[in-house]
Amino acid sequence: MVVGFLVNAVAFAGASLLRGVMPLAAALFIAGIGGSTYHSIGIPLISDLFPTRRGEALGYHQTGGSVGSFLAPLVIGALVETSGWRSALLISSILGFALAPVLWYRLRDSSVEVVEGYRLGLRKLKGPLVLVLAAAIYLVAFRGLQLFGTLYFGQGKGLGPQAYVLFSLSQVAGIFSGPVCGRLSDIMDRRKAIISLVLVEGASAFGLVFLTGISLYLTLVVFGFAAFGLLATMDAYLGDVTTPQLFGTVVGINLAASFIVSSVLSPVLGGVIGVYGYDLSFTLLAAFTFLSLPLILYVKRPREKP
Repeated sequence: MVVGFLVNAVAFAGASLLRGVMPLAAALFIAGIGGSTYHSIGIPLISDLFPTRRGEALGYHQTGGSVGSFLAPLVIGALVETSGWRSALLISSILGFALAPVLWYRLRDSSVEVVEGYRLGLRKLKGPLVLVLAAAIYLVAFRGLQLFGTLYFGQGKGLGPQAYVLFSLSQVAGIFSGPVCGRLSDIMDRRKAIISLVLVEGASAFGLVFLTGISLYLTLVVFGFAAFGLLATMDAYLGDVTTPQLFGTVVGINLAASFIVSSVLSPVLGGVIGVYGYDLSFTLLAAFTFLSLPLILYVKRPREKP
């Protein structure tokens, strides 16, 4: 994890000094490699350190991500306006250099040890991979909103600049939903919590198409609450059903699947919107959410909690 932070910081610092599109693209690619190491290590680490309160712990982790997603564009945008994009990149790199020693000296590794053969563990990946596929499916509506939400609300619904305020509400909802949904999943059946959140997300996604005014604002808050709550509770559920020695691998696959969804969805959804318009396109996204339910129901028996 420390190496990943340092690689990310060095790449951002280098990018702040480079000129030309291709060198800048290469530096940002390397920064992405460094940054991508975090989730596949951080989530299993938190999961192992808090086995009996896994959902709540990962919920607070999700809250940190939501706060960052909300504040970072505002802070970085202000830095770019006042000091330029090179200074913004350099300041971002300084944060990485500062965090690396904190992680090295303050974090402790989990007590999980490799006690069984890798080949034996691979046979236990079927359930977790089914859940990864389910997550990729219900994530489509959320990613679609991230990609085209401001355009949809601004142009499709005629809200203009209000669309940015409306879109930020979903990010704010994520600050609270992670710990709440994570804690609820700790004290109730985790799978039932996930199914309930998928139903809420799908229903509210339909509301984003058909509602207007204050009802639209409230529905987007509900949608954001469910979507961000799913991120935390699904990570916890993957920890429940995955052999500990393979949990990092599964988290990495899940993260890769989410990036694949975004990369494929962007041109596909853009093309559908161009042909059929926003309303029908987002209606299809909402309906697509419910296709994940049979897959979630398929995975029935989590491993015993420590």
